[in-house]
Amino acid sequence: MDLAKLMGQGGGGSAELWSASATIEQGALVISPLDKEVYRRVAATGTSATDPADDLTNYVAASYPRTTSLPIGYTLPHIYPDNVRGVTRTGQTNIAQATRTQVLSVTGRGSLLHAGAWRSANQGETAGLRNEIWADGRKLVEWESTAAGGHYVTVLGASFKVGDDLIAAAGAPVVFRRSLVIWITPTYRAWTGSTEYVTYSLRTEA
Repeated sequence: MDLAKLMGQGGGGSAELWSASATIEQGALVISPLDKEVYRRVAATGTSATDPADDLTNYVAASYPRTTSLPIGYTLPHIYPDNVRGVTRTGQTNIAQATRTQVLSVTGRGSLLHAGAWRSANQGETAGLRNEIWADGRKLVEWESTAAGGHYVTVLGASFKVGDDLIAAAGAPVVFRRSLVIWITPTYRAWTGSTEYVTYSLRTEA
């Protein structure tokens, strides 16, 4: 990102604080009162009632990569719950089948690098999980994983097996400027809090 341009040097124009009553020229830079980030108006010159941080129609982010959607993930067979490496685990209580539950909530600024879960199931038994990632109030992905037996669900990032270990790796970061929330909904069978867990890798900013 060319910060000199964003600050009005080199012919890029200065960024002024956005307001709903102000007429903003097409291509002009504004600062969002909500998250203090810089956005560029791509729509025709005019006004808008929605803060640029939440306006995906009239503005694009100029000072950070704003993610608006994510691809679905995948599952890997993995029967060793203690051998998932490289992530933080969030222990959960028991969750009834079909009960939507918030498992991670972060307020502030940062980047989500990996999100996943380990599900236990007997050989031949199917366990499902509906996964949701929300950033700054926007739902980026919602998909349901299903697999038989013990397995690891990769929602964001990557995972691969090395012997008996499963390595959870970072992917392209999801940058958030106000909030990050992850929801899960167990399907096919309930979530067993004593053995199953959610994983994540997170970087926070001041």
